[in-house]
Amino acid sequence: MNLGLIGAESYHARAFGEICNVFRLIRGVRITHVWGETDELAREKAELGQIPHVVAKPQDMIGHVDGALILLRDGGKHLAAARPFLKAGLPLFVDKPVANTVADVRTLLRLRRQAGVPIMTGSSIPLQRAVAPMRQAIGGAGQLLAAQLVGPGELENDWGGLPFYGSHLAELMVELFGPQVQTVQAAARDRVITATCRYPGGLPVTLCFHPREVFYDLPRYWTLSLVGTNGPWQGEIAYDEYPNLPEANPYVAMAKQIVKTFRSGEEPYDEAHVIAPVAVLEAVTQSLQSGGAVAVTRR
Repeated sequence: MNLGLIGAESYHARAFGEICNVFRLIRGVRITHVWGETDELAREKAELGQIPHVVAKPQDMIGHVDGALILLRDGGKHLAAARPFLKAGLPLFVDKPVANTVADVRTLLRLRRQAGVPIMTGSSIPLQRAVAPMRQAIGGAGQLLAAQLVGPGELENDWGGLPFYGSHLAELMVELFGPQVQTVQAAARDRVITATCRYPGGLPVTLCFHPREVFYDLPRYWTLSLVGTNGPWQGEIAYDEYPNLPEANPYVAMAKQIVKTFRSGEEPYDEAHVIAPVAVLEAVTQSLQSGGAVAVTRR
């Protein structure tokens, strides 16, 4: 299976090139083509990932690859990037955030239905092995009274604002608690954003977003805190480790899931799961603007 990368600004382009071409962790899969936001970025990732072909336009790889990975940092650019590949009938991975608006993600899902090909989207964080103990803790909490997730995210950056990194946390919440968030109440203080997401029955799950430059200096990060009738619990996500890699790597699980999706044609998430994180982050921004609680709109 030959795959192409659309976008070379993100570290993810290097990660997937190394996983498939350098470390050769997935049998029968190679990254063969890359397009970059600049020629310099494309050639840098091609060298690091041993990718043989750099193309001048993303569409130039159509006819030479069996699927494509859209790795643009700004989710607002993903729909336009996906259109020619869906028209060509190619399966796609669309990196986080899949889109910055509900309108865009719904259009993307409609186009993929019309094309009859699978799309995988999302963050690598919910795919880490450390998520399993979190699910077990939620199941053993008794009546769940409250929860908090801590992760990175900020309103101002060059790649679309909060969805750029905030999607990690929103997707982890949907993975652990489901997509049925009803309302969001958000506040910001010293660039730290808190968003209380209410589920049916009133369960509050609070997302706490720290700016990226601060987040990775925290003593613990990617944390989940629970309060239930069986007592409190706290855990954190560590990236998966592999004996044949020099350091922990969160992208191997994602690369394997992408290939599984492309080969089987079966998507790992239903549409509600894909739309919900985008809708939640839209509601966070709206709540910050209005100062009040906002209903989560999926249309």
